[in-house]
Amino acid sequence: KQAELARSEAESRLSLVADRVEDVLWVRTPEQVLYVSPAYEAIWGRTCASLLADGHSFLDLVHPEDLGPLQKAFHDCISGAGTFDETYRIVREDGETRWVHARAGMKPSVDGQVQVGIATDVTARLREEESLRQAQKLESLGRLAGGIAHDFNNILVSVLGNADLARDEIQSGGDAT
Repeated sequence: KQAELARSEAESRLSLVADRVEDVLWVRTPEQVLYVSPAYEAIWGRTCASLLADGHSFLDLVHPEDLGPLQKAFHDCISGAGTFDETYRIVREDGETRWVHARAGMKPSVDGQVQVGIATDVTARLREEESLRQAQKLESLGRLAGGIAHDFNNILVSVLGNADLARDEIQSGGDAT
């Protein structure tokens, strides 16, 4: 009874932590999902129950261009051929596209091997990085335009200086050639 009570308390503490993490945590066998944290609902826009009922349903939302490589990496990990570390897009049912970075690996358990993984919504970070790249491009363009304007100004000063000399020469009655 003490061991069962200790196990139950440990599961409660683990559940408390997992339920508050913004990343999706999961545990699965090749056949089924054993656990998925509530963050799945916030990121994928689907219920945890839907994933528990069909362990491959998360693939329904994967962007078509990312699906093939993702399925291969997922299959390789589940079959025990390594770890899983992929960044891919999902297109939620509400039409929103999100970027997800998922990592997983096979771990021994009392029931054999299980896949333990974590998925992070990296959409905001990727958007910020893209905004930073755009700002850097605009800054470079501004520097280039400033450099060109400076060089053009140097040439213009020389032309205007020569024009002033020619005007002064003409006014003094000299030969302007």
